Amino acid sequence: MFVTYDDSVFWLEGSDGVIYLWSRIDDSMIRGGGNLKEALTNYLFNRENLCYVDEFTRELVPINAYDKLVEEWNKSPEKYFEEIDVTEILQKHRSEMSEEEKQQKKEKE
Repeated sequence: MFVTYDDSVFWLEGSDGVIYLWSRIDDSMIRGGGNLKEALTNYLFNRENLCYVDEFTRELVPINAYDKLVEEWNKSPEKYFEEIDVTEILQKHRSEMSEEEKQQKKEKE
């Protein structure tokens, strides 16, 4: 099964019958439900039952899992930013690159 809404949100049915919603806009995958009826019910009435599918671990993460974190961040965003020493990062990158170049030269010889 394949359903699309305005070419931006796609409803897909997995081989096990589970319905997934994939958004082209934010490149996210949401598990809607175990079947079409459940997915529609969750999408329309029970949004708390929807879960993001983590791209790397494939874990299910509740849609509202980050709501509290976002609220805290909105209250005091400065505590989430650390001073970044760009010079230190650049030097580390250069040393890693020079080590890679040395390795490549050894491999050629």
